Amino acid sequence: MKNAMVRTSMLIALLALMTIGLNAQGLYWESEVSGEKMEGREGMKTWYMPKMLKIETGKDGDYAILRLDQEKMYMVRTKNKTYSVMTFAELEAGVKQANAQLDQMREQMKNMPAEQRAQMEKMLGMSGGSDAKASVKKLGEARTVSGYPCTRYKILKGNDEFADLWVTRGIKGFDAMRGDLQAYSKRMASLNPRMGEDLGQAMEKIDGFPMESTAMGMKTTVKKIEPRTTPASDFAPPAGFTQVDMKEMGGR
Repeated sequence: MKNAMVRTSMLIALLALMTIGLNAQGLYWESEVSGEKMEGREGMKTWYMPKMLKIETGKDGDYAILRLDQEKMYMVRTKNKTYSVMTFAELEAGVKQANAQLDQMREQMKNMPAEQRAQMEKMLGMSGGSDAKASVKKLGEARTVSGYPCTRYKILKGNDEFADLWVTRGIKGFDAMRGDLQAYSKRMASLNPRMGEDLGQAMEKIDGFPMESTAMGMKTTVKKIEPRTTPASDFAPPAGFTQVDMKEMGGR
């Protein structure tokens, strides 16, 4: 379960990196997610207000809440009417443990034949190396995604591609809150060897909202987006839900 939580936190961290600069009124968007290790396509709904993020995935209506003001992440299961809480400190401890396991695997792979080691590194997302620096490349390509004119960017870790983005400047109020999520995104990125603390700085060079992104084996395409003011009560577990330990959440 801890590994699943780490994976979820990394997805949220990446999303936070990509949503730097949303407007103060708030935003709501619907996305379609697909990936190499996913069966079919999955819908995702995201609500954003200053220092608050809510992400709903799958058909069961389960969702995660990220509260920057509380330094907490909530995982809510609507079917079971349960939720769990993890502080940023606990989340960071879990990521550090995962990093230690990766370092141990790196040492073990040193004795592998070069070809086998390269395959393992690619499978585990290690090919860029923890010391590889992140950089951004703006390409001269343009296309329309869900009705918005977009420009293509690539994020590199060393010589390896980390993310492929199509971003737009067509979202009203995009510049109003630039930097609201930088603190958390940089904090989490610095803990993940696949990201690195320089990733947040690289993301700041991307001028626009990501309508389509491919990163960490997952492709996310925004299908609908609109300004929306969401009440703060929606960024908390519903009344009557029972708090359980994270390991009791089960499922994904």
